[in-house]
Formats: sequence, C-alpha cells, structure tokens
Amino acid sequence: MARFEIPLPPLPEMRSAVEKFDELSTETQRLESIYRQKLTALDALKKSLLHQAFSGALINEVCIAFAIQSIHENSHTPTCPSCS
Repeated sequence: MARFEIPLPPLPEMRSAVEKFDELSTETQRLESIYRQKLTALDALKKSLLHQAFSGALINEVCIAFAIQSIHENSHTPTCPSCS
C-alpha cells in the first residue's frame, strides 16, 4: 500500500482553529436557544389570538385600536368598520 503524506498546519494554528470552532459552537447553541424561545412565544401568541378570535374578544380589541387611531388622526369617522 502506498503511503500518502497529509500536510498539517502547525500546532498553534490548529489550537486557534479549535478555539474558534468552540466559540462558534457556543454561539450557535445560544442562538438556537433564543430561536426555540421565540417559537414557543409565537405558538402561545397564535393560540391566544385564535382563542380571542373565536370568543369575540379580538373584535373588541380591533374596535378599540381603531378608535384610538381615529382620535390620534382627528378622524371624523370614529366607527370601526368591523363593527358596522
């Protein structure tokens, strides 16, 4: 069997690369944790919005938001189009 030489970088360079990989691994784990937290929060928000939508509470919040927007814009039509 033929012998092949595989060139390797100097030991300090390899240690530096390993250190960088470790830092990247730690950062990746941190970002993955944040991502999972956001997915959990989005799932809770979705459930909350669906509950509000089917219980009628969402329409009330839309009407309140529309009224507040109308006041801020000095609109002369304070009636929410969703309630009309």
